[in-house]
Amino acid sequence: MPQHRLDEAAAQLRPMLDAEDATQGMHIQCRRGAIVLSRESSAEPPEQPELDPRFRLTPLGMDQFGLSLHRLDRWERLPFEGRLADLVEVMNTALAHWAVEF
Repeated sequence: MPQHRLDEAAAQLRPMLDAEDATQGMHIQCRRGAIVLSRESSAEPPEQPELDPRFRLTPLGMDQFGLSLHRLDRWERLPFEGRLADLVEVMNTALAHWAVEF
């Protein structure tokens, strides 16, 4: 997916994330051909907060994305694929405990 399409997808994602409790306020970054969703680190707030990656949305084509979870310093592919709205729903239901701030 070209970078401008990835940026457009990230812009569409912002209101979807903020409309739900678990994903509200997550950071969105386009990196290495994917969209990474993060939270600020829960450690003492440094001058420049570190981001704790939670999810990665990887383009699969035709407005479809695959969902991965960041766990134990690596990305684990999950059995969820679909449109952005579908994956935001999954993050706010089945995976809400990974999306919220800890």
